[in-house]
Amino acid sequence: LALLKTKRQPFMCQMARTRSAVLHGSSPCLLLVSLALFMASLASAAECPSSTDLQSSSDTTGHFLFASITWERVEGNTVMFEITSAWRRKHHWPCKKDEGFNGPDGWPGLGQELSVVGLSMVSDAGEKRQEAAGQVASKFYTGDGIEYDLSLKVTSFSVKEDWLMGVSFVQHTYKKPQHSVMPFYPPHYVASPGDKSKSQPYHAVPWRAEFLGCCRQYKGRGNSFNFGTAATIDLDDHVASPRIVTMPFQFVYPDTTNRIALCALSVAGKPGMVMKTNGTINYPQDDNTAATYHWSVESTTDATFIQDAKVNGQASTRSRCAILELDAVYKAGQRDYISVGVTLGNALVTADMTLTVLPEPPGTTNVLYALSTTASYFGCPRYEFCEYEQSFGKVLPAAAGLRSLAIISRLNDMLEVRYVISTGKHASSLVATQQNNVQYSATIAGEDHQALPTGATWNPVTNPMSNTGELVTGIDVQYSASDINTRPLVDVPISHEHRDYTAVAELGPDMYSVADSNFNKLTGGATVTILLEKMTNSNDGNAVFDHSRLAAITRVVLASDSQVAQYLDDGFTKVDKNLLQQSNRGAVYIMYKRGSGVPVLDIRTSAAAGYTRVSTSSSTGAIVSIYVHFARDVSIARTLNWKPCTGQDEEYIVCASVAAWNASEAYSTPQQCMLLDIVATKPPVFVPVTGSESDKVLHASMGKMLALEMRVRREDLPLAPSETVPSIRFSAINGQPRDEAGVSELLTARTRTLARIVPPSRVGSGLAPREDAGDSSLRGEFSGFIEWIPSPYQGGWEGQVCVEACLDTGLCPSTPMASSEVCSEQCYHVKVARCKWALQSDDSLIEIAPRFQTNWLQLWYLNPSMAHPDHASTLTVAAEAAQGVSVAGQPMQINIGRLYAPLWDDTLESVAQRFGMSVERLIQVNADLKGMVATHLFSEFKRSASNTISPEVCIVPDSCGLAR
Repeated sequence: LALLKTKRQPFMCQMARTRSAVLHGSSPCLLLVSLALFMASLASAAECPSSTDLQSSSDTTGHFLFASITWERVEGNTVMFEITSAWRRKHHWPCKKDEGFNGPDGWPGLGQELSVVGLSMVSDAGEKRQEAAGQVASKFYTGDGIEYDLSLKVTSFSVKEDWLMGVSFVQHTYKKPQHSVMPFYPPHYVASPGDKSKSQPYHAVPWRAEFLGCCRQYKGRGNSFNFGTAATIDLDDHVASPRIVTMPFQFVYPDTTNRIALCALSVAGKPGMVMKTNGTINYPQDDNTAATYHWSVESTTDATFIQDAKVNGQASTRSRCAILELDAVYKAGQRDYISVGVTLGNALVTADMTLTVLPEPPGTTNVLYALSTTASYFGCPRYEFCEYEQSFGKVLPAAAGLRSLAIISRLNDMLEVRYVISTGKHASSLVATQQNNVQYSATIAGEDHQALPTGATWNPVTNPMSNTGELVTGIDVQYSASDINTRPLVDVPISHEHRDYTAVAELGPDMYSVADSNFNKLTGGATVTILLEKMTNSNDGNAVFDHSRLAAITRVVLASDSQVAQYLDDGFTKVDKNLLQQSNRGAVYIMYKRGSGVPVLDIRTSAAAGYTRVSTSSSTGAIVSIYVHFARDVSIARTLNWKPCTGQDEEYIVCASVAAWNASEAYSTPQQCMLLDIVATKPPVFVPVTGSESDKVLHASMGKMLALEMRVRREDLPLAPSETVPSIRFSAINGQPRDEAGVSELLTARTRTLARIVPPSRVGSGLAPREDAGDSSLRGEFSGFIEWIPSPYQGGWEGQVCVEACLDTGLCPSTPMASSEVCSEQCYHVKVARCKWALQSDDSLIEIAPRFQTNWLQLWYLNPSMAHPDHASTLTVAAEAAQGVSVAGQPMQINIGRLYAPLWDDTLESVAQRFGMSVERLIQVNADLKGMVATHLFSEFKRSASNTISPEVCIVPDSCGLAR
C-alpha cells in the first residue's frame, strides 16, 4: 500500500513491468510489489468519502478558487463554450456509490467527471452560506433564458494543497446572432422608410453568458462569497472570443504594491483578430476592422492595468499581454479575489482568480528568491512579461546563457516549476516539472514535459556560463578484454558480434568512468565500464545558445530484456550495450530519461549516503545494482528548450512560477508570462548601401570593373553571434549578364570579362559576416560584392542585375511540401555606356582593335589626345581632364566608335550601309538593339519596344570598306 501511495519513488525499488517478471523475480523488492498488486486487486472498487470525511471538509469554507471562460462559433448560431475552473478538492462533490472517486486518497482524481454544485447565492454579507435562500447550485447561464448544469473533467489536482482543476464544455445554439439591436443615426444619414431593414444602421447588443454561483473559499476585500465569470457573444461580429492565459492561483508580496503579468490569445487565431461588423448593422464604413486587446478590472479591487507596458524597454509589438498593477497593499497571509476582463474587438471574457499573500516581502530575505537580482524568468525584466519571435529551426532559450528560471528556497524546501501553456485553441491545466505536489499525468511517459509542444522540454541544465560539470548529461557503456574476465570461463564461446574487445575507445573531455563497474568480474565475459558525461560549455561552445546540449538525465533504471519495451513506451532511452556482455547470464541494460524532474549528479556501484539503489535481475536471475545520486531541488533551475518546426507556427504563451510545500501550505513566486510567436523561417533581407542603391541607375563601362556592395541581414530570430552565412547567387531571370551565344568566340585571349559574387576579402565566393570597428561580428549581418566587367559586346546594355540570398530551412520548411529554401531577391538597374572602353594595364590600340573588329588607325583617329598608338595607357593627365574621364583610382576610357543619332526614317539596314557595317555588327556594339529587325525604323522601334533605348547608337565605321 505504501508503494501504491508513493508511485513517484521509482528509484527506491525497481518495479517489474510484466506479470512474468514479477513471478520470476527473487528480490525482496519484487515480493513487495507482488503483495502490493494483490492488495490493490482486493481494493479495486473505489469508494465515496465517508460521512466523517465529509464533515471534516464542510464547516463554512467555500470551494471556488478560479474560473475563466472562452467561446468559439461552431456553425450558424451555435457556440461551444469552454469553462476552466479550480475548486477545493475535498468538497461535497456528488459521488456515485457504485463508482466512487478515483483519487489515491478516496477523493476525485485525474479524468474524474464531476457535477459542479454550490450553495445559494449570498445577498447579505452576514448571511450564513448554508442557510441562504434560493437555488442550491452553480449554473451556467447563456443569456437567452437557458441554463446548464456543468460537468467538470479533472485535469490536475493536489492532495496536499486540496485543490483540483478541470474543464467544462457547453454547446449552445442561439436563435439569432446577438441579443438585440438599437438604431443609431450617423452624420449625413438619410432615412429610407420603404427599405428601413436594410438601410437603418443599428448598434448590436451582444448576448452575455455567465457562470455564477457560490461560494468562494475566501470572502476577500470585496466582502462577497459569490463568484462569477462572463463572456459577450455577437456572432455577426466575431467568430470567437479571446482566451485569458494565467495560472489559477496568484501569489503576491506583502507591504508593497504588486504587478502581475497577464496575457490573452485569440481562440480563432488570425480570423479572430477581425471585427466583421464592429458591432454595427447596415453600417459598412466600419466593417472588417482590426480587433485589438483591451484589459479591464471587473471587480472592486483597487487595481489598474498598464495596457502599453514595455517589453525589455521597448513598446510591445503584439499587445497580447498587459501588467495588472495592484494598488492595494496587502498584509502577510491575507487572501483575496480579483476579477479581470479582456476585450478583443467587441468580444469580452473575464476570469475570477485568487490572490494569496506571501509571508515576506521580495528580496533575498524571502522564503523564495531569484538567483538574478535584475532578470526574472525567461530572461525578462522582473515583474514584466516577455515577447519573443522564434523561427523554425532556431533554439530556445531566446536569451543565450540564461536558464529560463533559477530560484532558491531559503527554507530548504523542495521546489518545483509550475506552469500553464496555451495557444489560442488549447490551454493546459496547471502542471509542473514533476509530480510532487501536483498530479497531472496517469502515465510515467506523461510526467515529463507535460503539455509542451512536440519537441519542447523543461530540462535541468548545467549552468551554460560555467565551465564546471555539475549534472550527468550522458551515459554510455564500454567493453574491453582482460585475463580476469576470460580465465575462469575460457572455453565459453563468445556470443557478441565482436570476437574480442582489445581496443579501448578514447573518452571525450567531459566523460569519466564509474569505478568498479565491471559486472562480469570473476564470471567471464567482456570487461564492462559505465561511462558518465558531464557536459560543460568549455567543451561545447554552442551550449551557451543551445541549452539542450546541457540537458541533464533525470531518471535512471536497469532493465532486463522483458522490461525494455515498457520503459521505451515510458520515454526512456536505451544504452544498447549489455552490462552482462559475453557472460552467458542474460542481459541487463541501463536506460535513462532526460526529463523535467530532479537531475542526476552521480552514479556508482556501491552504497553510499545520499545514493538511491536501482536494481533488476536478468532472465537467468543475475542481479545487477547501481546507486544513483539525485540533486535536491532546494535550488531549482530549469530551461525551456525547444526547436520549433513545420506545423508549429502559431502563438504560444507560457506562464510559470516556482512553488514549494512547507508543512501545511503552499507558497510560490509570482507568475511570469512569455509570449512566443513561432513563425516559419523568414528569408534574409537586403540592407540598403550607399552607392549601390537598388532604386537608382548605376553606370558601368565596357572593360571596367563594376563593384556593387551588398549587405544581407538574417531575419530568422533569435540571432546568435555566429550564424550560418546565407547562400547567394545570380537570379535565374535577370540574373548574371551574359553575352549572346557565339560572341565569346570573337573575344581575344586577353580580353578581361567577369561576373561573380565575392566576399569583401575577394577570396572565394559568396558572402562573409560583417564586422564592426573592433573586428567583432555584427549579429546576423553579412556583406559581399557583385563584380562585373562588361564585355566589348555589352555596350549600350541596360537592364536588371538580380541576385537571390537564400537560407536552407533543412527539415523545417514553412509547409510540408514547401521548398527547402527561402529566398529574397535584390535587383540593380545598370546601364553600360556605349562606345567607351576602359583601358586595361598594358593595353595598346593594336590589342584593343580586334575586340571591336576594327583597326588601330581608326581607334587612334577616334582618340586624338592619345600620344602614341602603341601605348594607349599613356594618356596625359591633362588630356584626361580635357576629356572629362579622369577619376581617381578608376581606369581611363577611350572611344571605340562614334555616337550617331538616327534620323526618323533610319533603319538598322540603312545605318549599317551608311557606315560600312553589317547589321549584325551594329547590333553587337549596341546591345539594346537586340530583337530589332533590319528593316525596322528606329523611330517605331523606340515607340513600340518594351525597353527604352538611347536616342543615339554607337557606330564603328569601316573606313576601308567605305573607300572601296
